Amino acid sequence: MNEKLLNIKRLSLENYDSFVHCFTLYDKYTQIDSTIPAMVDFVGFIICQKGYIDIEINDNKFHAESGYLITLFPNSIINSASCSEDFDGIGLVVRNDYLREVGAAPTHSVLMGALNIKDRPIIKLSREQEEDLISMYEVIKSKHSRRNYPFKNEITGFLLISFFFEIFAIYQTERITKQSSHTRKEDIFKKFLILLSEYSNRERSVEFYARELCISPKYLSTLVTNVSGRSASNWISQAVISNAKTLLRNSDLSIQQISMELNFPNSSFFGQYFKRNAGVTPNAYRKKF
Repeated sequence: MNEKLLNIKRLSLENYDSFVHCFTLYDKYTQIDSTIPAMVDFVGFIICQKGYIDIEINDNKFHAESGYLITLFPNSIINSASCSEDFDGIGLVVRNDYLREVGAAPTHSVLMGALNIKDRPIIKLSREQEEDLISMYEVIKSKHSRRNYPFKNEITGFLLISFFFEIFAIYQTERITKQSSHTRKEDIFKKFLILLSEYSNRERSVEFYARELCISPKYLSTLVTNVSGRSASNWISQAVISNAKTLLRNSDLSIQQISMELNFPNSSFFGQYFKRNAGVTPNAYRKKF
């Protein structure tokens, strides 16, 4: 069977104003794909309905066909992706800072669900699970497509959160038949993420999180890098920037007030930190919205 290359980068929200985009796959592949390898900048879900896809995520190769769910997380690296000529399906992508912006802070359940999916981004769905997800997708698509409708984004947002938890539940159910033992390092990493969700609005040092975990900063840095492929300081800075972006987009607080809210010594220090990690100044970021 002939294959085509799937342009994963097209699933990005770069060309869309909205926080979510629903799509079908028939118009998403191309013969030449110069964007691979690419880093995912969104949370994405694809339900395969026809044909198959071979995809390499973070140096791990996966095969998915009709009835499979693919979940993509921000900062995942897509090294290659090719699909059969008849490959088709549906999916949606969500801006990676969306949940924070609607006030859905990462809970223990969310973090555990995300980590479970991170290890196995592709999973076989039962017929009932596939039908449930497709039904939820259609509702999300319908509600989000309405124009000038009061609270459209809020309605869509809470439907999306339900969609996320439905997927977490599918993975949790699947674990019953395939238990995976977590090493001590993975357990420490999970605890680090839980602490990060609680303290990232005021603590930015690796030393703080290492102290809370009763380990040395050097050991925490090495452990987090080995488990996740990203340094502890990178996880911390991205969480801080996500908090800052949420406040810049969705509050009337001044830059000075936001810097105080995030426990920076002054607005100048906050501005330098934000530009170094986000690439633009806080004022420039806020003006975009």
